[in-house]
Amino acid sequence: MAKETIQISPRVLANRRNARLGGLARAKNNSKEKIKEWASRGGKNTQDLYGSDLGRYAQTLRKTVGCKKKPVEETKLCQSLAKTKKKAA
Repeated sequence: MAKETIQISPRVLANRRNARLGGLARAKNNSKEKIKEWASRGGKNTQDLYGSDLGRYAQTLRKTVGCKKKPVEETKLCQSLAKTKKKAA
């Protein structure tokens, strides 16, 4: 059985390269305090939007990546997102 290789388009590769270069330029041109402030604000906005369940789910995924452990069921994330959308409505 032959393995198929996935071909990533040149456009996707160029977008990734440009994003990386833009992030490096932003880090070079701004202070560490300003970058920490932006990261904190982004985290708070995400938590307000999706709740703390999303952060816990992402944390468990980071812990299980590369391990033989079973990842947390995605249904928990879907359920928590559904709850936050009901609250917002």
